[in-house]
Amino acid sequence: MKSSPYVSAIVLAVVPKSTNGGLDHAPAFVTRVHPDGTVNLHAFVDVGQPVRIEHARLVADRAAAVRLMADNYTLLPGGTSVEAPDGSVSAVPGRNGTNGEPWNYSDVAHWVKIAYWGDGTEPVGDTPTPVAAAALPSAASSPSAPAEAPADPGLSAQLAQLTSLLTQLVAVAPAPAPAVDTTQE
Repeated sequence: MKSSPYVSAIVLAVVPKSTNGGLDHAPAFVTRVHPDGTVNLHAFVDVGQPVRIEHARLVADRAAAVRLMADNYTLLPGGTSVEAPDGSVSAVPGRNGTNGEPWNYSDVAHWVKIAYWGDGTEPVGDTPTPVAAAALPSAASSPSAPAEAPADPGLSAQLAQLTSLLTQLVAVAPAPAPAVDTTQE
């Protein structure tokens, strides 16, 4: 279990899904750990060349990354301010100025660098919609220090099963045929 980031750790970096074949995360190697706990990453996106990400905040898991994306979503450019009946003002993001599409949570990765410890259960689709994520607790309620990576009991079970199958296969495999010397005529 990992308790703090280290060089060569593999994590998942949040990337704009428009730059990664529709996925909002990409595997990344930690290439530097800064004194403030942020990390530099070398992320491997599905589309194009690997991406260097500097000073990413490494959080405990995907849920914490989504909360951090939600907290920063209203800061995306091109939006308008809306005054609620209670007098509070909140920002509503506009559209992406590059492609004209509505902003997606993962687009915050253009400005806020986020990475998280993966557990092998990452989704293969979109990040939650802004409405669904609005119910999530604030990232401010999450610990700011990097947390331990979750254990993956499924991977351990698969490894044990694979080891067992290989042992059985070796036990029933026929003995190899004797070598034939083909160098002599």
